[in-house]
Amino acid sequence: MTLPKLDWGWIKKAFQDGGDPSSSRLFTIPHSLAAIFCVIFVTVKTGHLPNATETAAMGSFATVHYLVNRATTAWGKQQTDPK
Repeated sequence: MTLPKLDWGWIKKAFQDGGDPSSSRLFTIPHSLAAIFCVIFVTVKTGHLPNATETAAMGSFATVHYLVNRATTAWGKQQTDPK
């Protein structure tokens, strides 16, 4: 019995932006994990879920890298390598 071959190409596509590797998407991973940890920590310590302001703050902390990358791309301020 052989195991089916898995296609892991979707992982590469998840961390690419238009075919190029995206560091902002990679930075989002640890920040999302930190935000999840913070929500769990606050829930355990206080006995209830964080309010909307705290949840929004953790969400913006987790995704700010992607937002900054998109904003610089939208206004054409991203630096390119001169060739």
